[in-house]
Amino acid sequence: MEQTTTDDTERTEGASVETAPAVIQWIDPDLCRAFVDAAGERTPSEQHDGRPVADLDGAAAEMVYAAVSHPAVRAAPLLGAPLHEANFIYGKVLEYPTDSGELGWHFDADVALTDGQLALLIRSGRMHQWQAEEMRGRILSVMIQCSDGDSYDGGDLQIKDDAGTVLTAPRDIGTVIAIDSHRLHRVTPVTRGTRISIVCFLGRSPRGADRPPASGSERRKTGSGERLVA
Repeated sequence: MEQTTTDDTERTEGASVETAPAVIQWIDPDLCRAFVDAAGERTPSEQHDGRPVADLDGAAAEMVYAAVSHPAVRAAPLLGAPLHEANFIYGKVLEYPTDSGELGWHFDADVALTDGQLALLIRSGRMHQWQAEEMRGRILSVMIQCSDGDSYDGGDLQIKDDAGTVLTAPRDIGTVIAIDSHRLHRVTPVTRGTRISIVCFLGRSPRGADRPPASGSERRKTGSGERLVA
């Protein structure tokens, strides 16, 4: 059974609604456009099922992390996410062009991968050691809708609850969707236009020696989830 969020909650900055298995909030749409402008010409750092993915850094990272911190702290207790254990946050800009295909059901925290599978991904160059460590330690995923919903077709973010019911998230620009990083979700194929979103991961990291320097893709370290709020 599929259900779409169609509640009457006013979509204004600071408003929120808990729709299991996600907490949906809203920020100023102009702020989302500013995020994309600040990111500028993005150099893809990796491929996400064939889609270009660029790490947030510099001014764009600072803007996004400041905007995400309050929604994350509000959402964490509603989702049962132990955000007080988090010691890092980092984000990525994802672009989904027309005919890019489906980003199938997946977890942001790679709990299903064995040590051997992770080692193979690292040896093959598809994943760095620090990525494996941080992916396993992810606690909360916060996704920001940065495209106007009517500028593309398809590209729906869908989230599955424990009973298998699928929630289709709102498409309004400025929508912030927070989920447990262990929650199954997907993005349906984009059939027209381009969908741009930002995803931020908050979690635990052992801060291994193979982590990239802060002067590259910015990773903000914090002592606890509460300290994510300035």
